[in-house]
Order: sequence, then C-alpha cells, then structure tokens
Amino acid sequence: MFDLQDLLYNKKCNRDKLVAFGFVRDGALYRYERTVMEGQFRIVVAIRDDDGVEWDVIDCDSGDPYVLIRVPDACGGYVGALRTLCEALWTEIVERCWENKTFGERQSKRIVSHIADKYGDEPEFLWKDDLNAAIRRKDSRKWYAVLMTVSRRKLGFDSDEIVEALDLHATAQDTERLVDGVVFLPGYHMNKKYWYTVVLDDTADDETLFDRIAVSYDLAKK
Repeated sequence: MFDLQDLLYNKKCNRDKLVAFGFVRDGALYRYERTVMEGQFRIVVAIRDDDGVEWDVIDCDSGDPYVLIRVPDACGGYVGALRTLCEALWTEIVERCWENKTFGERQSKRIVSHIADKYGDEPEFLWKDDLNAAIRRKDSRKWYAVLMTVSRRKLGFDSDEIVEALDLHATAQDTERLVDGVVFLPGYHMNKKYWYTVVLDDTADDETLFDRIAVSYDLAKK
C-alpha cells in the first residue's frame, strides 16, 4: 500500500488548484471522483478544510466500498491494479494541487517576502525533507541565503527547541567581526569562514537582516 502521508508531508493544499483540477465544493469538503478499470470502480477523494484527506474505492455495480483495498495483505489482479491506480491518482493530485509549506515564523515570512519583492527570488526546496531551502541569484545561480529548520542545540544553545534560521554569506573579515555567539552564530552546515547563521526570532531586526542579505546577494554575483 502506498504511503499517502509521505506524499503529503510538509505540504499545503491550494484550493484554487483543486478546483482547476476538477474538485467540487460540497459543504465542508472538496470532492473528486474518477472512474477506472472500464467503469467497474470509482475512486472518490475528499479534502477537508483543515487539509485532512479522505478517500475510498467504490464498486460501481454494488455501490459499496471495495474493502480489499484497505487490507494490507490482500493480493490479486484487481486489488493490485486498483492500488496502482490510486497511487497514480494521488501522486497527480499532490503534484498539481499541493505546494511546499513555506517557513511559518513571522520574521521568516517577512524575509521571504522581502527577498521576493527586491530580488525576485523564491526559496528552492532542494532536499527531500522540505524543511530547508536555498535562495540563489537568477544570473549566477549561486546561493546567497539558506533557510533552515533546526534545533537550537545544533546552533550552540542549551535547548532542543526547533527554530527557523537563516544562513548568509559574508567576507571573512565580516564574518569574524559579526559572529558573537548570541545574535550572529557560526554558519550551520556551511563554511564558517564565509557564512554565518541568524535565528529568525526577531533577535536581529528586519532592517539589519535586509542589509546583510544585500551584502550576501552581492557576493553571489558572477
């Protein structure tokens, strides 16, 4: 059986894209149906307002749910083919109607918005976990910022709190001057001579970070 939660991990549903895909609003749900296997079965999908999902396979002759689809050990031509069709449909829906979650902290959102407005660049989720993203210049394709979800302990603090943080590029002289272990931290997962990290919890104000992003952007030119 395919892992639907793995497909949906760290993603959010775009309701406009659901409608474009063919989902129909039905009370508190968005519903979609697809008939498969020459009209013998119907896959029914429902999306709740909280992004929760429900789905089933209906036998078109009887109108009853095809219960074998829920039995992990069930095998055979029909059930195997139906599972393949269900997985293909869900993969298509997620690819077309779900989006990667952007970073949720208020300062993170302001940083992402500022970068998009000033430089026209968006976070790129290059890793499978979708909890970290790189931002790079369009002309040089070089990174100038990395958004991360990480525990404070990994940044040198005595806490396991999960926070959102930003890696920025600087000259060696700037990095040595900036890094104080409180606001500006040694670069996490980057070359610490040229990169430093800031926790996006308003410890550093927006204007300071905007100025530092501009420096990092400039250093990433061709």
